[in-house]
Amino acid sequence: ALQTVADRMNTLRDKGESHRFGLFFGRGWGATDVGVTLAPMAKLYGSPNIGIGHSSMCSDGSVLAKQITDGNASYNSYDYRNANYLLMFGANFLESFRPYNNNLQVWGYIRGEKTPKTHVTAVDVNMNQTLAASDRALLVKPGTDGALALAIAHVILAEGLWDRNFVGNFTDGQNHFKPGEPVDAPFNEKWTLGLTEWWNVELKDRTP
Repeated sequence: ALQTVADRMNTLRDKGESHRFGLFFGRGWGATDVGVTLAPMAKLYGSPNIGIGHSSMCSDGSVLAKQITDGNASYNSYDYRNANYLLMFGANFLESFRPYNNNLQVWGYIRGEKTPKTHVTAVDVNMNQTLAASDRALLVKPGTDGALALAIAHVILAEGLWDRNFVGNFTDGQNHFKPGEPVDAPFNEKWTLGLTEWWNVELKDRTP
């Protein structure tokens, strides 16, 4: 097995394609456990793709996603206890979503003790514990969840279903979000930023 790996690595390097080699490792063990020192190996072999751990698509990815979404580069524990509806995309709340212990405690409250009970719609590409425990489980094809989210946002705006106390409203009180049409009417935003621009650039044509 080691000879097979060595032969293939040598073949890539001989062709000047060392960058095509990647070394990935999972959670719970790493390169040091198998006697590989990552930085020197990466420099010696000539690939920038050595030493990619689980964190790149787990904890670090979570922090980066939150930073891009709301400017908060850290883990978050949202105010689930006061939410009456949860719409979750790929957030396996009961199996692997952070912070896990808090999530389990919160779930017992919002789905059992709280009045009214929090209704949950979960979207994912595979059946899991969270979908099984939700009021509505939506199984989607991999890569189509973004289209679903945009269609939902389109309907919320086009049908005037947004929370005006949180989002704001058009200055004349009329809904100017019309499918396929750009908006130029002034909109007083409260806790959002760039809503009409988002409609004009992305949402106006995202009909379900």
